[in-house]
Amino acid sequence: MQEVRLQITDLDGFFADAIEAARRIDGGDFSVQQSVVAFESMETLLKTLPVRQWRPIPARKDRN
Repeated sequence: MQEVRLQITDLDGFFADAIEAARRIDGGDFSVQQSVVAFESMETLLKTLPVRQWRPIPARKDRN
């Protein structure tokens, strides 16, 4: 299961993270990075993700 980090950040923080990611890539680091979804406020996060989606969804394991 892939994990996604949720964070609250302002635009300055968002662009600082984007610049850091660009520097890693420019430096040759093409490794997989953690997935992040950023929101400007907790209010926006809660409007976007209903409470029922806060619980982790277990990965499905198919048996052959």
